[in-house]
Amino acid sequence: MSAPDARRDPRLDTEGVLDFSQLSVSIETFTQRFEQYVRDTVAASDAERLAADTHRVEAQEQQKALERQREASKQSQKQLWETVASERDADMKLRERVQNLHAQRSSLVQRAATLTNEAAEIRALIRSRRAYKTEKMQKLREQTRRNIPELIALQQSTGLTIEAGEQLGTLRFVFQHLTPHAGECALDLDVSQSKYSVPAHDARLRETTVRALLRDLNSSGDVFGFIKGLRKAMQAAVGS
Repeated sequence: MSAPDARRDPRLDTEGVLDFSQLSVSIETFTQRFEQYVRDTVAASDAERLAADTHRVEAQEQQKALERQREASKQSQKQLWETVASERDADMKLRERVQNLHAQRSSLVQRAATLTNEAAEIRALIRSRRAYKTEKMQKLREQTRRNIPELIALQQSTGLTIEAGEQLGTLRFVFQHLTPHAGECALDLDVSQSKYSVPAHDARLRETTVRALLRDLNSSGDVFGFIKGLRKAMQAAVGS
């Protein structure tokens, strides 16, 4: 064997056969380490994926929670706007009612003032009419008092008696001796108004005759002529 053969591979056995025992150990060691690396890498990847899944689930839950909060916020905001709108509507209605009440109060105040003025005018008118009637009655009484002698002479000559009627403001004209057997014949004349009227009269007098006498009296104001016409009408009525 030559000199190079003297430096042969130690892996060669004494008989010149290759020794792979160390290589097998190295390969086995590498295989174990690689498998451990693969397991560690897979485990790390699984852990990262699990963490990522957990984070994604948590993110989804947070997103859902945010969406629920947003929906709740929307509902709350909607309810708030509805409440505000309802309160605004109620406030507007209340303001309108208050304005209507103020307008009604002003109208009532004006109406009360008008009624007060009207009542004052009516009271003044009543007082004026009462004063007018009182003055007229006083004048009539005074005139009657002054005419007593003439009335006595008139009664004696014509059988006429003038006295106060049953109603206030009326005079009763009672005629006697119209005919030998006629008895009394009376007529009540209302002198309390601007126009004379006859509230009652003897049933033997016709309505047309009384209306004609009143029409002449109200147009002329001639009381003496009325009395003369009344006596003639009564004589005709009781003599018929």
